[in-house]
Order: sequence, then structure tokens, then C-alpha cells
Amino acid sequence: MNFFNRLIFLISLGLLIVENGHAENFPKLRKENSIQFAADTDWLLNNGVQGKMLLFNKSGEVIFPKNFKEKDLSRQLIQLMDRDQIIQKDTGKYYILLSRVAFEIPTNIAQINPDLLADPGTIQALLPNNTIHQIDSLNFQLYGGIMEPEFKFRLNFPERPKEDETLLKFLQLLNQKANKVYLQENYDFGRVLLHKTSEKSYIITLYQPIGNEETLVQNFSLNFIYNIPPNFMGGSSMLEESIWTGILSYVQNFKQFMAALEVPVQP
Repeated sequence: MNFFNRLIFLISLGLLIVENGHAENFPKLRKENSIQFAADTDWLLNNGVQGKMLLFNKSGEVIFPKNFKEKDLSRQLIQLMDRDQIIQKDTGKYYILLSRVAFEIPTNIAQINPDLLADPGTIQALLPNNTIHQIDSLNFQLYGGIMEPEFKFRLNFPERPKEDETLLKFLQLLNQKANKVYLQENYDFGRVLLHKTSEKSYIITLYQPIGNEETLVQNFSLNFIYNIPPNFMGGSSMLEESIWTGILSYVQNFKQFMAALEVPVQP
């Protein structure tokens, strides 16, 4: 159980927290029916999290949720996020995990910037039980424990995201606007117990202000994973719940980190 909790969360979210969150002030999850859900600021400002998660096999058949009706939309999103066209390559049997998460962090959007998010100290503070090695200014390697895959990740902070045709199509497809758009690519995943873990994953994060001192964060993640828990361990249901637990822990840590961040005094 611990293996899949830690492994799948690392693969699905790619960065940041793999620890269980503290019961105090633990965020509340509301699973949405549509990946096009509207951000509910009242819910988010009350320590809520909104999310939608989809799992497909390599052929594009839905594994969960069974009653999913947005197949055409999800197919378009996957095509836009899959910048290396993994689907068109013969990389073996894998599963496609697509997720969207929305939450609030208690900080002015001006505090969210590349210098902060690409700071090794920031990343290490959010990953206290992992080791982060900085390869260069925007490339890092994460080392986990014995039962966790190591992998590399690359950060990208486009200054003019609307000039990126693929990214613009992605935002238009979801009818989304954002003041800041940051990208992340996770690659070179190691094996665990000789088993392949993940081919690659892509993350698009959108930031928008909510009032003066809060920021809306929306995380879209596309992951190509090679293994899901066997049926006797709960199968895809256990996979989904494990990922949600990890995501809520991540949100809690992100909130606490930003709340504790010292804001420079403006002259």
C-alpha cells in the first residue's frame, strides 16, 4: 500500500509533497462531474479543493469514471498536452492519467514568480523527505527512497503564453484565462523493483488573483504510467483515492508554505 501511495502520487503530480497531511486544517475535496468545472471561489476560500480525475488505457478507453461523457474533450486535451506525442510512439503498455485540480493559496499573485518556484530551497522545503539536485537553472533531479522512482523535471516559465499556439488552444478549449502560466515536464523516470514506472508527465499550472491577497491555482496534469494497483489491492479505485490523498497533502503544504513566506515590505 505504501509503495503505490508514494509511487503513484509522485508520478501523477510530479513534484512537491508525498507525505500525509496533518489532520488540522486538512483541505476538503469536492469531486466534480466535468473537467470543465467552474472554479467555486467561495468553496476554495473556505479551504476547499475542486478536482476531476480520468484514467484511460492506451487505446483511449475509459477506466474511470465509468459514466464519463467528455471523451472528445479529453482526447483533445491529451493531444494538446502531449507535446512529445508519446501516444504515437510504441513505448509499451501504459495508462493515461489526466487530472485537473483547483485550490487557493493565501498570497498575492505578485509573490508567485519563477525565482520563487525554481529556487532549490523552495522545492526542497516542499519535499523534506526527498533529495533535490539542481542540474541547471530550470532542470532538477529528484531522488526518493528505495520504493520511489527517481526522475528529472524541467520547469518552463513562458513570458508570453498567448504566443504559444498549442498553449493558447488549450486555454481556449477549456475557456480559461490566467495571469501566469507555468509548465513542467517530468522525464527519465527510474524503475522500482525492476518495473517501469512512468514514461513522462506534463503539468500546466494557471495562476489568477482572487481579490488582493489570494490566488487561484489550477493544475492540469497528463501522465503516462505503466502500472496501477492490482484488483486485490483495490485496483483503479485505490489508485484514485491514493492520488487524491497526496494532492490534498500537497495543497495543505503549499498553503502553509505561502502563508509563512515573508512578504517584502514595499518602500
